[in-house]
Amino acid sequence: MTFTHRATSIAATLIAAMFLFACTKSPEASPVVRVGGNTMGTTWVTTLTPPANSSLGEEQWTALIQVALDEVEGAMSTYQDDSDLNRFTRAKTGEAISLSTHTQTVLRASRQVHQLSNGAFDPTIGALLQLWGFGAKRSSEVQEQATDTPDPADIAALLTSVGLSKVESSDGDASIFAQDPGALFLDFSAIAKGYGVDHAAQTLRAQGVQNFLVEVGGEVVVLGERPGGGTWRLAIESPFADRPKLAARITFTDRALATSGNYRNFRELTGGTIISHTIDPRTGRPVLNPPASVSVLAQSCMLADAWATALSVLGPQGLEIIESIDGLEARMVITAQGEEPERIRTTTGWPTVP
Repeated sequence: MTFTHRATSIAATLIAAMFLFACTKSPEASPVVRVGGNTMGTTWVTTLTPPANSSLGEEQWTALIQVALDEVEGAMSTYQDDSDLNRFTRAKTGEAISLSTHTQTVLRASRQVHQLSNGAFDPTIGALLQLWGFGAKRSSEVQEQATDTPDPADIAALLTSVGLSKVESSDGDASIFAQDPGALFLDFSAIAKGYGVDHAAQTLRAQGVQNFLVEVGGEVVVLGERPGGGTWRLAIESPFADRPKLAARITFTDRALATSGNYRNFRELTGGTIISHTIDPRTGRPVLNPPASVSVLAQSCMLADAWATALSVLGPQGLEIIESIDGLEARMVITAQGEEPERIRTTTGWPTVP
């Protein structure tokens, strides 16, 4: 997820979910507030039922959520000059870069998912993304170069600077130490947007809100009940243009949902070869035949976001890892290959609409 590209960004491709909830309310039902805005190169929408003692109006609710999201974007943007990541990129070798609490939280979670996924999730692949034409800096020159397969020597050279273990830190990730300028490129695109949803949700909880949906670019946290009562119901968008738009419906509450898709963000190389934006950090190359869509349920949107990306790299075997981790469930759409039909795989606890 890069923070300023819109239609062509990874951010625009990670999630495609539509939200279904009852709009019929009894006369005595609490008023429902629906607000939205822009953040991280995409849009955000929130539906909430204010606490009975709240005097906040739509403008105040909008401002609260926007500030929370702006804090996250400001810390981990790949475009804002004073973000933690850009200060790290510009720093001299060995210089300690202090991190905001937001970036510290995301870095610690990244280390966890990196380890559990056997390196399939790695936020140090920013330079590789750019080499293949999917990175944060997509100038016309990069776009033109990306029509050809990168030189294997260039891939190998960048792989020497890939690996989250190379990010040295101190004081529990309160600071990280810069590498040779340009040698290590951090990009939290595949986890920061999910964390932004969590931070906005926590802002609402601090205001006493007990029933809400927060969505940023399709990534969701829901708490309590939907308007009109009952569990929140969501529908995941189909990854195939020639199918009905809604592919699956689920119902849940007090959890987060993220979906990673390979059906919108791809490139065509010279000769007609299609490559996906899902780069395997272990090989430096796009994943061959990645899942068309991966959806993950978790206790935090940050983890759902990261694991959706990791599973896009790991494929079906990654579901065994999810089964072994408490609080995670996943659904995967595996595209047809040859005579093998399209398949849908889920973990045992994946919810369905009753």
